[in-house]
Amino acid sequence: MAARSRWSRSRPAWAPGTALPWRPWTAPSGERWPAAWPSTGPRRAGAARSASGWSASPWRSSTTSSAELKGVTFDFWGTLFKWRGSTMEIRKEAVRRFVARHRAELPAEVVDQAFQAGLDRGTAAWKESRHFGPEAIIEHLLAELRLEAPAEAREELRALLEDPDPESTLEPVEGVAEAVAGLSARGLRLGIVCDSGMMVGRVLRGRLQRSGLGSYFEPSALAFSDEVGVTKPRPEIFLKALDALAVRPADAAHIGDLHFTDMAGAKALGMRAVRFKGFNDDDSEGPEGDAVIDSYRDLPAALGLA
Repeated sequence: MAARSRWSRSRPAWAPGTALPWRPWTAPSGERWPAAWPSTGPRRAGAARSASGWSASPWRSSTTSSAELKGVTFDFWGTLFKWRGSTMEIRKEAVRRFVARHRAELPAEVVDQAFQAGLDRGTAAWKESRHFGPEAIIEHLLAELRLEAPAEAREELRALLEDPDPESTLEPVEGVAEAVAGLSARGLRLGIVCDSGMMVGRVLRGRLQRSGLGSYFEPSALAFSDEVGVTKPRPEIFLKALDALAVRPADAAHIGDLHFTDMAGAKALGMRAVRFKGFNDDDSEGPEGDAVIDSYRDLPAALGLA
C-alpha cells in the first residue's frame, strides 16, 4: 500500500521515483540539552501503572537491554489508530452546503473541483514539511470560488473540517493498546509525533483521551504539526516531543508507518526507527526503518526489549 496523504486518503501522497522532500538533518554543535538526564521511570500522572491485563512475556523480559531506551514516540494515523475514508465525504458535503449558502448557482462539480484543488495544495505543502490547515482550505475556497462569507459561517465550516464526525470514536490498530500499556509498565516515557492535517491537535487530543490510550502518553509530549508549524520529517516536531520527555534522540525510538516522514525524520535525528506495516504497508521511497514489524507482538524485539 502506498503512502497516504494526511489530506486525501484516496490517493498516494508520494510517487515512487520522485525526489524526496527532505534532507538529512544534523544537530548543530552545542545543541542545548538538559545538563542531567533523569533515570528511566514512569512520569505520567498517577506514576507507575500495570499493563492493564497485558501479560504476554515479551514485556516481562530482563530490563538489561532497556537501560539505553528511555522514550518512545508514535505516529498517530496508521500506527496508533486506523483512518476512515468516510470522513472526507462528510467534509465534502459540508463544503457544498457552505458554498450553496453564498453562491447557490455554482454546480456541485465546480465546488468539488475547488475543494480537491485545496486538498492537493495541502498535500503539496505536506511534502514540503509545511502545515496547511483548515483555515488555509477555507481561504483557498473563498478565493477560488470568489465567495464572501461572514466570520460565523467560516467558523462553522472550519469546525466541520476539523471534526466532521464528532460523535465517532477512534479505532485503535490491533495490538497497540497492549503495546503502549506494556511500554508504559516498563517505565518508558511515551509521546506522539503527528502530521495533523485537517483534524488538528486540539481535536486529536480529545479523541485520544476518549480512546482510553491517552493516559499512557505525556500530555506535553503530544507534538501536532498544526501547533509546531512544521510536519515530519523536520526535526522540530520530533524535538518538541523529545524535549517534553527529557529524552535525547539517541535514547529514543519512533514508531511510524511512512518512509519519508516517520523513518526519515527519526533516523536523521539519531533515533531508532521502527516501521509498523500492520495497517498501512507503505511502499513509497525513503529510508527504511531499523526494524519493520507487521504485528505489535514483535515490537519488544524491535526495540531491543526481548
